[in-house]
Amino acid sequence: MRAKFQALPEMTGLRRFSDRMAAMGLIFCSRQGAGQLRWPDLPRDIPRTVVPEPLNACWRVQCRVWIACKRARKAARTTEQDPEFMSPVRIAVIGAGLIGAKHVAYISASPLADLAAVADPDPAARALADANGAAYWDDVAAMLHAGGIDGAIVATPTATHEEIGLQCVQAGVPAIIEKPIAHTLEAAERLNTAADAAGVTLLTGHHRRYNPVVTQTQAMINRGDLGRLVGVNAMFAISKPGPYFNMSWRRAPGGGPVLTNLIHDIDLMRAIVGEIAEVSAITSSAARGFDTEDSATIALRFLNGALGSIFLSDTAPSPWTWEQGTGENDPYFPESTESAYRFFGTEASLEFPRLKLWRQEAPDWTKTIASEDLAVEEADAFARQIAHFARVIRDEEAPLVSGREGQRTLAATLAVFQAAETGQTVKLG
Repeated sequence: MRAKFQALPEMTGLRRFSDRMAAMGLIFCSRQGAGQLRWPDLPRDIPRTVVPEPLNACWRVQCRVWIACKRARKAARTTEQDPEFMSPVRIAVIGAGLIGAKHVAYISASPLADLAAVADPDPAARALADANGAAYWDDVAAMLHAGGIDGAIVATPTATHEEIGLQCVQAGVPAIIEKPIAHTLEAAERLNTAADAAGVTLLTGHHRRYNPVVTQTQAMINRGDLGRLVGVNAMFAISKPGPYFNMSWRRAPGGGPVLTNLIHDIDLMRAIVGEIAEVSAITSSAARGFDTEDSATIALRFLNGALGSIFLSDTAPSPWTWEQGTGENDPYFPESTESAYRFFGTEASLEFPRLKLWRQEAPDWTKTIASEDLAVEEADAFARQIAHFARVIRDEEAPLVSGREGQRTLAATLAVFQAAETGQTVKLG
């Protein structure tokens, strides 16, 4: 078992939860009972945890062995033995839903962070805190007032982001606010203005930017590997199952795929292509008949002159989503190995995120076009986000996705609604 424990830091190079579990000799037995873990022979002093949960909530499975291994490594190091060693930052997770539980798992596995607390008014969240050796609070203000945390992740419903974010700012606690940063642009502006005035760092939880394939693609475009970038096309088409809509807010305006899913793609396009100048859009609710959209088509004009188009639907099964292309949310989105984006340049085109480059001997439609599969660095974006947050808290790095960046992405996403409602192109300032 020593080799497995020593390999734990390298788990951040594995994209999928199941891969990281396998790296530790742990097997998630989806066919032997929902949410069951089969443990190998471990030393008796390593605690075992089996949390029976529905399979679609497998990210809630908390492996105490992660914590035990991390604490053992930590205890073996001191500032005298290693002058560069710094105590892990103490992070609280506010909101114990699906994404909150996912952050809990990553913080617990990180050598740079400790899970200090879980805050959620739902008493069921206490079990999540207890399973990870963290304090439980049913009141965010009380937790912040008590102190003992260096940073927080706000993973609550969007409508609460402003209020809870302002509480973090007032307490002087840096925070990652899950996307979207707020429910309105006015709320996002109030939150960012307060953070700027107080000198408190805010980040937005657009985790995809931490995937190295994004950095790799940015570098290719900036170097001119594709020539002049003229356009980008993206797709997000999945079929969300009926039970997903049991929560009424998912059937109401604002609960559809534009704010839930498209905002990720808008943020990626901003990160890779550049700022968006104009947005046109058509939305439809014809497939399900809810009060919110189920499909949309969006046209974009970027400040650099490139054009973009996106097709979005949560009622059409397909292999074309970022999640399926990267496998980052397996098993929610089983990996398809298909690319959902195409970047088009005057010299070549690129499938993304699988990075297949298409090029001719010379840009001439009579010439044969050939493809090249580029090497893709694989790393877990969520793990990298936690590591980055720890370094931001220590003032070692500037935020990759600041609160202001989240606000700009929100502005471009909300413009989709305005363009669809008015039938006019929306120009962004």
